[in-house]
Amino acid sequence: MVTLEDCRTAVRGRLLPGAQLFYPGSPWAPEGFVYQTFTDRHGSPGADLAVLHADARSLWPDWWTPERCAEVKKASPRTFAMDIEARFGATDSSAYDLADVEAAGQPRIGASYIGERILLVDPSKLLGSDAWAAMVVSWRRPAEQFIPRMVVGPGGEQLGPARDEWQRPIIDKIDARPYLSVDHAVAWRDRPQWDELVSRIRAIHDAFGFARGFGDYGGDTRALESAILKMGAQFTAFPMNSAPRRAAYEWLGRLLADRAIHIPQADVRADLLRVQTRLQPGGELKFFARRNANGHADLASCLVAYGMAEVSGELWSTPHTLAGPRHIADPR
Repeated sequence: MVTLEDCRTAVRGRLLPGAQLFYPGSPWAPEGFVYQTFTDRHGSPGADLAVLHADARSLWPDWWTPERCAEVKKASPRTFAMDIEARFGATDSSAYDLADVEAAGQPRIGASYIGERILLVDPSKLLGSDAWAAMVVSWRRPAEQFIPRMVVGPGGEQLGPARDEWQRPIIDKIDARPYLSVDHAVAWRDRPQWDELVSRIRAIHDAFGFARGFGDYGGDTRALESAILKMGAQFTAFPMNSAPRRAAYEWLGRLLADRAIHIPQADVRADLLRVQTRLQPGGELKFFARRNANGHADLASCLVAYGMAEVSGELWSTPHTLAGPRHIADPR
């Protein structure tokens, strides 16, 4: 199959002086040459490249009226986001719904921490890998806020606070359920040496003070475990078993659907949309991500590592498990 990158490199050597290449199209999944070019250069035109972005309403306002756009949005938010607003989104085989992933990026009201912060890593064979990802997460509980219920007019305008029979404002309490917060996320693609790698993890520990760490089992995982232990934290590596890992992907999907996770980092949300599913001959789903210039969803793999910690019972008394404190019997 000939790709856009193949065509581009083949044609560039055949252009006459002053000629230009034009790539019209609609956004699709957050991966590939077009997405990477849009991410790197949109808003930063130069003599070599200019990236234009226009939604359907700007290109054909007579057809894409507000009423027609509202109808499409009601029928399929995914189609509205990708075909009308021209945003990169999820494919048909994406593991997670575009609306759920976008909702995870919405601002959250000030909250208090619950429990400890946790380090998550995607070793990816550690040294010499395409990308090495690290993440810090914690559970938070939003502060309860009481908001007056508003009276809405026939045109949708707010007329003022609703009042009871004693003329007191009617107060509504917002949802104060705990949620998992991604406090820090980074992907290193410069292939750091071991000492530099440990130094970067130590800097994360100094900044966030994690006490536990989780990740996939890789070639240098034991050395990583020893380095984190010297920082006063524990590290647990999970083998690449298909069943627990599949359960972790599904656990993460439920967290997204329940709006119980906050992901302010756009690159983490884009990584989640790169995760695809494929039905295996045995009937189970396989979760995977295609490798591209941004790695193979390394940041999403960090969240999957946390999911494995939850479903395997490594974490106790989190707002999600509600298992209570862990008691270890005296071996005597």
